[in-house]
Amino acid sequence: MQRATVSSVLARTISQRLLLALLVAAGLFAMGVWLGPLYNSMSQTLTELVASLPGGTIAIFGDIAAPAGWFNAEIFAFSAPALIIYVALASASRSLAEELEDRSVALLAANPVDRIRVYWEKLLGMAVLVTLVAAGTALGIMAGVALAGLDLATANILAMSLQVLLLGLLAGTLTALTSVLFGRRILAMVSAAVILLVCYAWGTFLELSDSLAGLAKVSPWYWYYGEEPLTEGLPWFYSLLLLALSVLVAIGGAAAFRRRELPA
Repeated sequence: MQRATVSSVLARTISQRLLLALLVAAGLFAMGVWLGPLYNSMSQTLTELVASLPGGTIAIFGDIAAPAGWFNAEIFAFSAPALIIYVALASASRSLAEELEDRSVALLAANPVDRIRVYWEKLLGMAVLVTLVAAGTALGIMAGVALAGLDLATANILAMSLQVLLLGLLAGTLTALTSVLFGRRILAMVSAAVILLVCYAWGTFLELSDSLAGLAKVSPWYWYYGEEPLTEGLPWFYSLLLLALSVLVAIGGAAAFRRRELPA
């Protein structure tokens, strides 16, 4: 049997979901390019639509008659976060939970590579994949904005895309933790998805209440989206919170993986 090395663990993790990540990145890139000219063709209709929308809808998606609100509503409010979360869940659960199920991770850990290094290399592979998705999103929107001649700062596009990346990293580390805890791929994905869905609902709908809006700020979804990075630029404090939470969850997963008895 070929001995495992750190590089082979990383390469294997990336290759398992590389096609998925590339397809998602290409799809978001194409979407960003297309939405720029589409905005120009619909600008009058969007202005009339905004005038008829309730305030709560505008509070969630922003002013879609403006370029920032348009891209927020069409990409960053749902499409990009949902897709990058899916890639993160699929990668982390495939490389950890599924390999715990089929016992291949035990064979890997039996090689002269520290099991914690195996864990971190698997997380690094997931991070590479979600970075591809975030990069595709940013490049597509920048191309669409340039084609349409829209007034949307490149720095803000990069800031919002970084937030997408950080959200994907949080989803991936959370799935890695649930993978180690439960050892079942479907259970790991579903449990991580439910937690993220609760964060989304908490951060989105509490913000609509005057009396509960402050509580929305404890949700990772608010850290991702609530400060409107596409308009206001990178929210450094909340970006660091997302990163710090991802690191803490990843460390928790590493500790659980170290203590876990691997299947023979």
